[in-house]
Amino acid sequence: MVTLLGWMVPAFCFATVVGTSTLEQPVNLGTKSDPARIPLGRVGVVSNHGYGVQLMIGEARSCPDGAMRWEGGSELDQNLASVFGFSVESEDTSQISAFPVILRVKPWKPPGYCPYTKEQVLAATLWCLIRSTGGTPENPLDIRVVAEGPDDKPLEAKYSGKYVTRPGEDKKEVPPVKVAGTVLEEDARGITWVTFPDVAQKATSAPLTPGMIILESRGDGDAGWHVLPVWGIGNAESDFLRLNSWSAAMCYSSYRSRGVTEANSFLAEGGANDFTATRDDKSDSVEFSFPRAKPATLAANLLALVISAQPTEARPLTVSFRFEESGLANYSAFRDAPGWKEIRGSGDTIELECEFVWDPATNKLTRGSVPLVQLESRGWITLLPEKPEKETPTDEEEAESPEP
Repeated sequence: MVTLLGWMVPAFCFATVVGTSTLEQPVNLGTKSDPARIPLGRVGVVSNHGYGVQLMIGEARSCPDGAMRWEGGSELDQNLASVFGFSVESEDTSQISAFPVILRVKPWKPPGYCPYTKEQVLAATLWCLIRSTGGTPENPLDIRVVAEGPDDKPLEAKYSGKYVTRPGEDKKEVPPVKVAGTVLEEDARGITWVTFPDVAQKATSAPLTPGMIILESRGDGDAGWHVLPVWGIGNAESDFLRLNSWSAAMCYSSYRSRGVTEANSFLAEGGANDFTATRDDKSDSVEFSFPRAKPATLAANLLALVISAQPTEARPLTVSFRFEESGLANYSAFRDAPGWKEIRGSGDTIELECEFVWDPATNKLTRGSVPLVQLESRGWITLLPEKPEKETPTDEEEAESPEP
């Protein structure tokens, strides 16, 4: 309850640190789901000090294709937690670990297209909550599962508990957190999957490949770009690369003032024209023209394309983009970078092209290069540090220097 006294405190008593962060949601892949595992997909959240971000775990997630279709209808929501009716509630979102956190389970039936049980989705949602905030031995994260339906009551005792994820005051390492019936795995793109060892893996189709987009970190947070996975339910094998230039309503606000907004910063800065992705037997290629994003944003987006394609020596990725000669100065960093070729086009257009090969073990390129930015960790891209300029010696320093 908000008291009148709370509104009378002078504004200068509060410190505001508004920034962009990420958390995970259990992703609904519709009929393309594998019953033995669930991907945890990062989304963006704008908040003050991270307050209230955990509540977004249960918020709806739009499908970039518009809808996922199945024989019984269509599904618009790609968040399994939302589809199954799970929500996160906290007494005080500014002190998430100071009070019990409620993981509420509504008595909804699983949708007909979905291969998961309610317990599997609850376990995956629980992992999203645990991984979004920390608990120490002195102050563990107290999660209480509350089931509204009588059939779900056994889930309360099985998954409620106090979870410790970080060292305490003694700085000693704590044992890894365990959630019954699950194992976490991280793939080459930095996406964490909740796997169910006791469930048979789907063998009828290949795993659905995600595209990767960049979300610029704004506000008072660190400068850089979050790398977010995006799953589309298209038919062409190259559709996942096309998602790199598509709209993605995956940036939430703890203030709930503007709804869910665009998370694709490359698109938000203007994107590019004629973005096409092609896949043949031996390679992948992406072509576009007249990019309008800033050079650094363009570079970060190219790195996201590489992470998505995971190009190898046997299957490299070629990226090329065209622009008018008058904009040549904007792309000097690309022209000077190793592996980039400059091709004169028709009229006054110029094309820059580079072939990429990626080593997932080291998260580094073994062929080609992306200027201006670097992958600091899986899921996070930063600007390369600027090289210090050489100082011009003063007349006194030149006079004191010894003769060669």
